[in-house]
Amino acid sequence: MGSDLRGKQGRIQRTMKMLQKLRTARFMKARSNSNVISVGFTGRIARIARVHQFGLKDRAERSAPDVRYEQREVLGFTDADLELIRDTLLTHLPDQVPTH
Repeated sequence: MGSDLRGKQGRIQRTMKMLQKLRTARFMKARSNSNVISVGFTGRIARIARVHQFGLKDRAERSAPDVRYEQREVLGFTDADLELIRDTLLTHLPDQVPTH
């Protein structure tokens, strides 16, 4: 039983190390046009990130059984990030927003 726990812990540590690598600029793609800018993943990396971000089912290999992965936030905003974004937006909005 003890070896099973160690194996699981090692698998979790390897997964966390992989997810930390995904956060590097090497795997992130930026896109923009005149109205929008977005940063995210593409292709196979996007699928891996989505499975872990939302705790979805996936296969580690083609012949492997489906496994439901734990939800692990790969990308997101902290409360401090959201507060900074809100404050920045509020400073750029006019004092009185017209109602329609």
